[in-house]
Amino acid sequence: MRDMQLNLTAEEEAFIDEKLAEGYESRESVIAAALALMRESEREYAAWLREQVEVGLRQIEVGDVLEFESDEALLDYIESRGRERLAQSRREAS
Repeated sequence: MRDMQLNLTAEEEAFIDEKLAEGYESRESVIAAALALMRESEREYAAWLREQVEVGLRQIEVGDVLEFESDEALLDYIESRGRERLAQSRREAS
């Protein structure tokens, strides 16, 4: 293992110190745990993304697609769907 120098913010150092107080053995073990979580998160995201691509491909195969006359029409659709979803999430939050 080779040594590596890191420049951390005061907030990052404080977080590491909190983890040490919670029982981690060393700064290295805190960073190793953080990297392991990052790797797992990236694996999960890649799996989710592959799944979404498969869903999209199946939808294309059966003709479950939307067609737009122009890029502007597509953007209008995306904006209106976004507004609908935002309104829905606000209703659910209240």
